[in-house]
Amino acid sequence: MKESVRSLFKSARQSISEINRERKSHRIFDSLSRLPEFKKAIQIMVYLSRGEEVVTHFMVKKWLDQKKKIYAPKVESDKLLPCLINHWEDLEYGKYNVLEPKETLYIANPNELELILVPGIAFTPKGGRIGMGKGFYDRFLSKTKAIKIALAYEEQISSTLPLEQHDIAMNIIITDKNIYRT
Repeated sequence: MKESVRSLFKSARQSISEINRERKSHRIFDSLSRLPEFKKAIQIMVYLSRGEEVVTHFMVKKWLDQKKKIYAPKVESDKLLPCLINHWEDLEYGKYNVLEPKETLYIANPNELELILVPGIAFTPKGGRIGMGKGFYDRFLSKTKAIKIALAYEEQISSTLPLEQHDIAMNIIITDKNIYRT
């Protein structure tokens, strides 16, 4: 069931032109930047986008110049490690062809993080999330009290999804058209 949902929402994401993905990502960034939870947070973990995901590269580059501590996920032994990055050049393509830190200079305890930006394939307005299917984020998110914010295109929102008990809910979902608080 989840695989067919993933396929459907991946197709919806792929149908968005590259220029529209870029525009929508900038709208999402603007909404995120205005959130009180984001303004207050110093220690932030950010996924590094690939393919048709909401683009985060320009966001990370901007935040590295600010007073925020930015952590990027690194996959090791089927775990996500939140690794501090100081410069964009600290990144390289890793195991899943996703940018990740070259070195683990500092790995945060999940409870040090104040806010985590989470990718996904499909979401419900009440915070439900379906990811890529490997469970990396659900396992990691279950160990932290950080605010969980999903970045998504409105095309990724569905009133219902086949969620399971281990699927970790988001606190906030920001799309190019709405902010859903749960």
